Amino acid sequence: MKIFKIILGLLLTYGAGKEYISASRQLFSFFDPGIIIAVLLMLLLSTWLIGSGISKEKLRILSWQYLKYFGATFVIFVLFAFIGIVTFKFEPEIVKVNGINVDIAEFMNGSKKIIPDDNQRRQYCVCIVTKLTADKDLAEKYQTEFESGKFSKVIMTVQSGPDAYKYDLEECMGSVSDIQWTPEFERGLRVNLMKQLTDLQISSTNDLNKYCDCLVDEYKKIQINELTSSDFSQSDNGIKIDSICNHKSKSK
Repeated sequence: MKIFKIILGLLLTYGAGKEYISASRQLFSFFDPGIIIAVLLMLLLSTWLIGSGISKEKLRILSWQYLKYFGATFVIFVLFAFIGIVTFKFEPEIVKVNGINVDIAEFMNGSKKIIPDDNQRRQYCVCIVTKLTADKDLAEKYQTEFESGKFSKVIMTVQSGPDAYKYDLEECMGSVSDIQWTPEFERGLRVNLMKQLTDLQISSTNDLNKYCDCLVDEYKKIQINELTSSDFSQSDNGIKIDSICNHKSKSK
C-alpha cells in the first residue's frame, strides 16, 4: 500500500509538471494564477501520498515533516517541468505547400494573441509559409525546420535580411480583419523598424531610437490593417508620420 502511494504521488507530480508546461505554453504565461493554484493543489496531494508512503508514522499536514516532503516533491516537480520544456511539442498541424509538409502548429499558437480568430490565423500562417517555401533555395536550406515546425527563426532571419521585400509577407495580413496590438507584435515591429532605419544610414543626422519610438507611438494611433498594408509606407498617412518622426528625431 505504501509503495502504491509513492508511485501514485510521483505520477501525480509528473502529471502536474507536464500539464503546467502545456497550459503555460497555451496561455503564454508561466505565472497564470489559475494554473499555479491547480498545480499547487496537485503538489499538496502528491506530497501527502509520497510522504505517507515513506513515513513510518502518521503524516500530519500541519507539520515540519510534511513541509520537508513538500520541498522534496517540489524539486521533483521542477525536474519534471524542465523535462517538459525540453521535450514539449504542440500537436502537429501539417499543411502541404510547394511540395513540403510544413507543421504550422507552433506558428499558429505563437500568433494566437495577435490574431485571435482561428480561421484567420490559419490563413495567415499558411500564407506566410507558402511565400517562404516558394523560394526553392530557402525551402531546401530550412526544410528540416519547416517540417518540424521550428521555423520562427527562419521568419526572423528573412524579415531582418536585405531581401525581405521580395517575399511580400505583409500581404498575408490582408485577409485578417481582427489583429491585436500585443507586446510581441510591438517587439517584432521595432526590430524591423530599427533594421530599416539602420539601412538608411541616417544615424549621423537622427537619433535612431527616438525615430523608432516616435514611429511606434504614431503607428499605435492607426488601424493595424492599414499599417500592415503593402502600400502603407507610400501612402499619405505613412509619409506624413515618417516626416514627423524624422523631424522629431533630428540630432541637435
